[in-house]
Amino acid sequence: MFLTLLSWAVAFTLICLLTLCLACGLYFLGELMEEQTVLAKKSFPIVTGLSCGTLVSLWLFEGFPAWLVIFGLLVNAVYRQVLLQFPNIVYTSPAFLLGCVGVVAHQYLSFKYMDEVWMPFGESLAYFTLCVWLAPFVIVISLSANIHVLPTDLGAGGDLGNGAGNGNGVGSSGGGGGRWWRRRWSAYFAAHPARRNHTAGCGPERLREAHGQ
Repeated sequence: MFLTLLSWAVAFTLICLLTLCLACGLYFLGELMEEQTVLAKKSFPIVTGLSCGTLVSLWLFEGFPAWLVIFGLLVNAVYRQVLLQFPNIVYTSPAFLLGCVGVVAHQYLSFKYMDEVWMPFGESLAYFTLCVWLAPFVIVISLSANIHVLPTDLGAGGDLGNGAGNGNGVGSSGGGGGRWWRRRWSAYFAAHPARRNHTAGCGPERLREAHGQ
């Protein structure tokens, strides 16, 4: 009895340590993606390509149903559209919303297929990791870089956003771009308070310079 309780206590401790290690790994990946946004964006096609290549290979060599493979390819195409927005991923964009629906549907269809056709645990885990979870996992990590990016994409009229501007890199306060600009700067200064005075009152060239420091 005592040994059984001891084994449960050790198992619980190991699960807690594993969860802590996983959280530390996710935090490290998020920080790395924030610091290396250009390199991260170049690696996204490799992620979706690996997932799509694995799906096609499973169809060719393992006899996976064509409907499941085609659905997986379509979902990965949606993920690719979401990752093209990095680091300015818009949560309300059609691609992002469709990707949220797609990951749930892909998960459900995959579990349904695994319920009909028995597969060893290791093979099932490999399929779910590479074909179902990999791209959504990358998207979730990439969301952390969204709030730490300066709004330096100049739209029409020199606005830092998607609305009309006054030509000085600052959107008009009455337009949608001005509201977007203020929200992004508020979020950025909340994460980097030391840069508030450093970038106050500067134009788009100075913003790019400050962002590069």
